[in-house]
Amino acid sequence: MTLLRPPLALETMDVRPAQHSIVRGCRALIWSKPSALSASDRRTLFDTLVSVSTEAFGADSTRFWDYRESRGFFDQISTFALVVDPDYRVIGWSGFHRRSIDGHSYTYFDSSGIIPSYQGKGILSRLSSRFMAGEILGRNPLYRRHLVFRTRNPVLYLGFTGVVGAKRTYPKLNGAQPDRVVSIASDVAAWLEQLDLLDPVTLKIKNAYAVIPGMYGEEPLSGNKELDEHFATQLGPDDAYVMVIEGNSLVLLNYIIKTAVRGLVAKVRKSSNRR
Repeated sequence: MTLLRPPLALETMDVRPAQHSIVRGCRALIWSKPSALSASDRRTLFDTLVSVSTEAFGADSTRFWDYRESRGFFDQISTFALVVDPDYRVIGWSGFHRRSIDGHSYTYFDSSGIIPSYQGKGILSRLSSRFMAGEILGRNPLYRRHLVFRTRNPVLYLGFTGVVGAKRTYPKLNGAQPDRVVSIASDVAAWLEQLDLLDPVTLKIKNAYAVIPGMYGEEPLSGNKELDEHFATQLGPDDAYVMVIEGNSLVLLNYIIKTAVRGLVAKVRKSSNRR
């Protein structure tokens, strides 16, 4: 059931976001310096996040966002975004952190989600592509980049495997991981205060979502039977993998271009259906 949230009242906020069209009339409201948000802005955004993420995951997320608020969420995250529908009702959120360890720069994608009625429309992938484009523009095209996620979603794993290739997608589901990948995963886990819960062989974090048990009301499925079975049997209800995508700017640009092309094809098909 979709909740009818009131439109976000941007005019009442002290720090206004940049606005970018995403897809199907939806827009991304992007704060590039979230630490500058006022106390009242933060309260508005946290209340909004509780509402939209509870609908997205099908489970009450109040404890999760209370925990993130207590850990200075907006002071830590590098870029934060809300996704709104054409009437400025919030339907999703995303954001990322810039970090580095042992000379390896990486972008850690924070919690993201979209309400069920807007899932499967390519909205979050388009937003992620915008984030990545901003991160790699102006860099040496051979400069190594890492994208990092804490996730239990096989859809995300399958999506990146299909675009950047299995060789660049970690964890390998059978076997050990390279030292550089373990180093990044360990840095993320330590920053999340979960290093003691990380298995460096599998990159699994035990009880990663213990602060909000049963985070997903209904487990996501990728449609790949073997992959879905692996996630279902190897991850407990509150476990997650640290997923690392490795590549240079050319590899990531390939992902961005393919995402844009899929969006264009969908738009052309929609236009053709109206004739």
